[in-house]
Amino acid sequence: MPGYRSQRRQRRDDVFRRLRGGAGPAHAGRPSRRQLFRRCRHPGPAGGRRPDRLPLRAARRRRRGPLQPERLGAEHRRHLQPVRQRPRHDAPSGKRHPRRPGQHRRARPVRRPGRRTGIAGLETGRPAVTRTLPLTLALLGACVAVFVYATTLSGEDYAQFLVRHALIPRLLFGEPVDTAGYSPLPAPVTLVTSLFVHGDTAHLVLNMIVLISFGAIVERALGAWRLAAIYFVAGIAGGLLHAAIEPNSIVPIVGASGALSGVFATAFLLEPRGRIILVVVPMPYWLGMIVFVAAHAVFIATGWSPGIAWLAHVGGLLGGFAATAVLAPRLLGRV
Repeated sequence: MPGYRSQRRQRRDDVFRRLRGGAGPAHAGRPSRRQLFRRCRHPGPAGGRRPDRLPLRAARRRRRGPLQPERLGAEHRRHLQPVRQRPRHDAPSGKRHPRRPGQHRRARPVRRPGRRTGIAGLETGRPAVTRTLPLTLALLGACVAVFVYATTLSGEDYAQFLVRHALIPRLLFGEPVDTAGYSPLPAPVTLVTSLFVHGDTAHLVLNMIVLISFGAIVERALGAWRLAAIYFVAGIAGGLLHAAIEPNSIVPIVGASGALSGVFATAFLLEPRGRIILVVVPMPYWLGMIVFVAAHAVFIATGWSPGIAWLAHVGGLLGGFAATAVLAPRLLGRV
């Protein structure tokens, strides 16, 4: 094998000799490897004579060579710093908060979907209500303001106020009614005005809890004008159904229960898989709807009516479904 090694050594010597400008007309005047490296790193005025192709070792060494930040601009040197060591700037004050090496950015807590419940509320998978709800608050304020005003009236003035703004089914069909000298508003107008009058504090508080619980959901999802349409359509439908079934009744009908039943129906279409809280008992929304309908059916069939117009609730529920089918028909496919 000594002959083979000597041949390899001889070939290597020939290559080095040619690179240094050794024998042979084809390699006469060729620069050495050192000169090639110098031209590549420091072109100078001889930049036009840079070789198109470098020897393999020179190309590898140039690729592996370290970056030289001192030859770069300040912006480039900044990008050469490790990401975790870069200073952070606060926009308001301009202060720097250097992060220590190995210190990770604190992860922000994930905001879970909100659950807004109450005595009568709804747990949903939607984010919590954070924006203002103008119509819901306006309806609540109007009902409270009317109730506060009614409590300041004396006996006769309160009777006049009640006869004037409450819904009397017999008057709605044009039948004569002894109003004891009081002048009621036109019967069609009382279909709307009766929605803002409440009989006592418990009646008002319960209705306002339902309004906040379900009105906020509907207004956030469908907007204020759709909530207004559903509210008044359901309230009028509840009054009409009660007056149609009991046309000779002279008992004044007041309260927003019929309108809120329609809002309840729309909220059910928005969140059919949500959970409703009735008093303190949580249950699926669909089960709450079944309980609502079944209880009203039993109360109407047995005639048990402790001063509550069950028919107005049912009419409001049907009116809410009908108004939602017109204003937001896509919700019907969720049930």
